[in-house]
Amino acid sequence: MSERVPTPNRDEVRQRILDWIGEELGDPHITGADNFLELGGHSMMAIELKTRIAREYGLSIGLADLFQRPISVAVARAEDGKATV
Repeated sequence: MSERVPTPNRDEVRQRILDWIGEELGDPHITGADNFLELGGHSMMAIELKTRIAREYGLSIGLADLFQRPISVAVARAEDGKATV
């Protein structure tokens, strides 16, 4: 019989996404108030992140949100189904 893996809560999802961004950018001190683009994120990295988030959590994060908003806002919009292209 397989063990059921608990569904992560929003805070855990957001922290894991911040961890992924920090890993990609080589900066473990990323916060939700940071802006992905201003930290050095670029389009290919954003597409990889978008794919990873969709695969792991079934969320569709908007690339425009990721580039134009703080990371926490972009993730919240994805969680609420309001992500923009």
